[in-house]
Amino acid sequence: MTKMIQIRNVPDEWHRVLKIRAAEQGTSLSEYLLREVIQHASRPSMQEALAAIMRDKPVTAGPDGAQIIKDMREGR
Repeated sequence: MTKMIQIRNVPDEWHRVLKIRAAEQGTSLSEYLLREVIQHASRPSMQEALAAIMRDKPVTAGPDGAQIIKDMREGR
């Protein structure tokens, strides 16, 4: 089931900008804003992104550059 969202007290300047952008895309203001809201909501929030990073396995460091050069010079 779909829900209705209402935004009040939008300044005239921003209402005009949004109407122009909707018209440029050949859609109504309502369709334009719905698409924008869905696009915004489909991206993870900062907290969700950080939680996903914390769930990942930690990256372990390999040998440093100096050790690699030393090993190459010693023929390993």
